[in-house]
Amino acid sequence: IFITIGSISGTAKEFVDRVREEGKKVGAIKITVLRPFPSKEILPLIKNAKIVATLERNISMGYGGAVYADLAGALINEEKKPKLIDFILGLGGRDVTFKDMGEILDICEKAMAGEKVERPVWIGVKKELIE
Repeated sequence: IFITIGSISGTAKEFVDRVREEGKKVGAIKITVLRPFPSKEILPLIKNAKIVATLERNISMGYGGAVYADLAGALINEEKKPKLIDFILGLGGRDVTFKDMGEILDICEKAMAGEKVERPVWIGVKKELIE
């Protein structure tokens, strides 16, 4: 499940609609309000998910994106929880494309197969700028 906020949401929804037509089990949730965090609405929607990917155009000091941090906090006391991966993309006004969404889906599929994913995952950012 992709969880988005803001301008990434439209691209994510259209991408998810297309890959679902191909038979992939993917979903999208658009958050419209960050504070207070809508955990009562989101947790029932992701309770059976294996992977939840937060897609954000921001990075908080020290711990990934704002949605990721709040969602991780909301999941802390849940007995059954999905693997949570935060993706940071579209920084500096860069467009978020279907290619970016495909890369995110590939990383999620690899994580479901047991591959370790270092977080946060940067999409469309030059590695030398973040190291």
